[in-house]
Amino acid sequence: MKYEEIIGLYEYFQPVVDITEERGDYWKRFIPTKAFLDVLRTFLTALESKDANRKSIWLQGSYGTGKTHATTVIKHLLWDPMEEIEDFVEKLDPQVREKLRNFRKEKRVFPVTLKGNPGINDVKSFNPHLEKVVKEALQREKIEINTESEFEKYINHIQNTPYVDYEQFIEGNIELKAKVRNKEGLLNALERRDIEILKLFEDSLDFSIPHPVIEDWLVEVSKELSIKGIYALTIYWDEFTSLMELENVSNIMSILQSIAEKTFDNNIFLFIISHRAPQQTTLSSEDYKKLLGRFHFKEYYMEDITTFHIISNAIRKKDEERWKNLREEVFNKNPGIERLIWRIAGDNLSLRNALKDIFPIHPYAAINANSISNYIGSAERSIFGFLNDTENGFLKFIKEYPKKDADGEEYLLTSDMLWDFFLSEFEKNSSEKIKSILARYKQGEKEIRELGDSYLAVFRGVLLLNILYSLLRVSTEDASLYSPSEENI
Repeated sequence: MKYEEIIGLYEYFQPVVDITEERGDYWKRFIPTKAFLDVLRTFLTALESKDANRKSIWLQGSYGTGKTHATTVIKHLLWDPMEEIEDFVEKLDPQVREKLRNFRKEKRVFPVTLKGNPGINDVKSFNPHLEKVVKEALQREKIEINTESEFEKYINHIQNTPYVDYEQFIEGNIELKAKVRNKEGLLNALERRDIEILKLFEDSLDFSIPHPVIEDWLVEVSKELSIKGIYALTIYWDEFTSLMELENVSNIMSILQSIAEKTFDNNIFLFIISHRAPQQTTLSSEDYKKLLGRFHFKEYYMEDITTFHIISNAIRKKDEERWKNLREEVFNKNPGIERLIWRIAGDNLSLRNALKDIFPIHPYAAINANSISNYIGSAERSIFGFLNDTENGFLKFIKEYPKKDADGEEYLLTSDMLWDFFLSEFEKNSSEKIKSILARYKQGEKEIRELGDSYLAVFRGVLLLNILYSLLRVSTEDASLYSPSEENI
């Protein structure tokens, strides 16, 4: 028997949440955490404040911590009809729940979602792209406004300015003609909001059509939304880190500051999500100080108990009775697992149960995987990515295990199995400590592998704990859990 006969992953399980392409009500599977409640409470306060608390939000956290999922939930809670979200709202902390309900009695926040760097490389492409996604979001919700985008202004100009012969104009511009062929092609490109054509067209003109700067344009949009009974407009921008890596990041941040500054007196809010803080970029200290005054900066983290609940909920028990019987058998044969669970969870019954429900993943492996993800993980290398991985992750494990070796039958996914999955992230890390640990692994791997799989597992486990112990900032109390001691091995 192999585990894949009795367990698997639910089809709805998503190792990565895409804020721009959601799948049904998957957002409702989110488990509210202290960090989430803090962000929601802060944003609700900001939305209603008339004082210095009225700021945009900047959410920063490592890959795999759930910040995108959390933001998606906030987006739904502030926009969707109450009858569609009440089943989730009732699970929230009472104080936050009532604060949200009071806000939603008369107010809704219109969401605009973006992800990463969708073709933005300078200020000139930033503005029309933001206008484009706002207009598309309004169209999806069938909301009509009179405020024209830059695309619409040029379309109206081309259609209603008889003294300019645009067929002849296009004929005289080789690059533009190659892209659009004629006046009709140009209009079609602008109607589908083609930013490349807009830039090319603007560069070809020897005149300009007045258009408000992006922050003023957003103010006009928000005012029209207000007339329609919509309280505010929020731009949720996920994976913003890619824009922070542009050479002209200072110019991009300047626009961002201008938009965020409008928050003080208007119902426009930014909700930025990144895995790096602004000070970790080439941004000048002066620009960083300006940002500090315009945003509530929140560091987002994943609590262990939440991680374990998500893992256990993602594992589909095809044959729950066989799974429970096997778990009981393995736990009885390995009393050290129960002792470890008590050591980790103490009298926290919910955490103890969560650690048991992730079987056949060893509790210690789950803790180590979560810690690695929090400190050096990436979009591809998170604990949830590990679950979905067929080469070095959970899906490979359930296909091959339980299996017999020279030391008997192996039932558990242990910490040493994390090594191959996270190795590429270890190799990218610039820490001299990690480099020396990897060098030790390369030196000894062949010799230790010849001794047997169990020796190699211990070797990898020791080195993994050395990496964790060197990276984590833990209290004296927690240090014993991550130290490469005989008990932990």
